Amino acid sequence: MNWRKSNICQLCGKAAEVVFQMPRFPLTECYEPWAEKFEDRGYYDQAFIYCSPCNHGQLETVIEPKILYGEGYRTKTGSSIGSRVAVNNFSAFIKEYANLLRRQVVIDIGGNDATLVERLGFTDNFAVIVDPNASGDALLIKEFIENADLTPWRMASKLIVSSHTLEHIENPSAFME
Repeated sequence: MNWRKSNICQLCGKAAEVVFQMPRFPLTECYEPWAEKFEDRGYYDQAFIYCSPCNHGQLETVIEPKILYGEGYRTKTGSSIGSRVAVNNFSAFIKEYANLLRRQVVIDIGGNDATLVERLGFTDNFAVIVDPNASGDALLIKEFIENADLTPWRMASKLIVSSHTLEHIENPSAFME
């Protein structure tokens, strides 16, 4: 099975109710080798469910990441026009509100190719990219890690950022813990 249905809220663990069904719901992106015909690919029966106790909405069907991204996922933020625009806007927002001068470390969850950290101009300080597909300028990024133990930076003045990542997390509560 490449997917799992659940009516349990991923935030509070209580039962959620189906609000509406979306048969043959198209995926916005599915990374796979090019083929002549894609008519029967990229569709899953889906539903939107809502949890009244915590006011959280989510999709009912969780599709395994290997189906969405495959073994050959190589997309990089810096090579996508849409992602670059979004990261430029996000970095401008961060620069306006986050007081970067007070930060000793930037931790970028899902930092991919370090585009966001580069846009923040954080080259003189310590930056950590938490992403299994991370790459980037070794002089800029001091550490790339997948299974993150962030305790070495618990006392540091840090900024934790994430762009285009949290929507891919199956269990956001466990992730944030």
